[in-house]
Amino acid sequence: MYHAQYTFVPRNLSKTLPLLFALVFLSFVYLARSQELLEVSRLLHSIFTPQFSVPVDEFQQKISSNLKNQLLFSEYK
Repeated sequence: MYHAQYTFVPRNLSKTLPLLFALVFLSFVYLARSQELLEVSRLLHSIFTPQFSVPVDEFQQKISSNLKNQLLFSEYK
């Protein structure tokens, strides 16, 4: 008796993958034509860029002072 194997990967990937890529490509073309891709990219850019920036020197000073404090604290344990 044959039992069906439930997998998320179809057996015939050679036909499925080009269709999937074509669908993704056509959806990007649609978004670009409707000018929504620009809004989506701005939204993603605003989400993934930090809202504040710390100078590198100040950041390195804080790290080095934290490391020194940890070393001093570990010596007194």
